[in-house]
Amino acid sequence: MALICVPVAVNKPKTLLEKINLAVREAPDIIEVRVDYLEDVDIDFSEIVSKTPIPLILTVRKKGEGGSFKYGEKNRIEMLEKCIEAKPRFVDLELSMNKAVLERLLKLADQNSVSTILSFHSFKYTPKREILVKKIREAAQKGSKLVKIVAFAKKITDNLVALSLPQESKNSGIRVISFCMGELGIISRVFCPFFGSYFTYASLDTRTAPGQINLEVMRKIHKLFYSLMEKKFN
Repeated sequence: MALICVPVAVNKPKTLLEKINLAVREAPDIIEVRVDYLEDVDIDFSEIVSKTPIPLILTVRKKGEGGSFKYGEKNRIEMLEKCIEAKPRFVDLELSMNKAVLERLLKLADQNSVSTILSFHSFKYTPKREILVKKIREAAQKGSKLVKIVAFAKKITDNLVALSLPQESKNSGIRVISFCMGELGIISRVFCPFFGSYFTYASLDTRTAPGQINLEVMRKIHKLFYSLMEKKFN
C-alpha cells in the first residue's frame, strides 16, 4: 500500500503530544512534527519520540521554504540539533542550508542513527526537470538516502515533472519524495506513490501546504485505485 505521512502543526507545546496522539489513532504510516510552528522551543523531544509508536519526522522548516520558525537561524540550527539528538526516525534538512552547517548536521544525524530527508521547495512554480534532477544528485552526493522535491504547479502538466522524478532513484541510489503543491498539484499528491515516491502527505485538520488533502479522502482514492488495478490485472 502507498505510504502516507500526516503533518502535525500546533503553536502550544502543551498540546503537541495530545495532537500527535490524535494522529496516531488515525494510523498513518509516518507523522511529521512541524517544530517550526511552536511558540516555545524549550521542549524535550526525546519524550515525544519515545511515546510515539509511529515513525516521526522532525522538521524545523525555515521561512524561505514555507516554514514558520521566528527565532532566527542560529536558534533554528540549535533546535535541529536537539531534534536529531532525540533520535526520531527522520529529520528534515533543507538542501539550501549553509554547506558547513548542513555537513555538521548530517554527521550528527549519522552518529545518532537518524535518517535525513534533504528537501527542496519551490513555492512559486515548477522548475525544469533537469534542475530538479540536479537537486536529487546533489542530495545523493551529500550522503543522504532520501530527498524531497516539492514544487508549485502553475499548470496541470507540472505534475508530470514531479511524477517523473522518482525514477532518478535508479540512477542516484537515493529514494525520492516528489509531488506538486497547489490545487493543480493534487493529482501528483495523490498518485506520486504509484510512480515511486517513497510516500505522500495528507492532513488531519490543519493543512501545512497548499493543495494538501485530507487523510480520509486520500485513503479512499487510493483504495479505489487499488481496486481498479486489481480488476484490470486479475
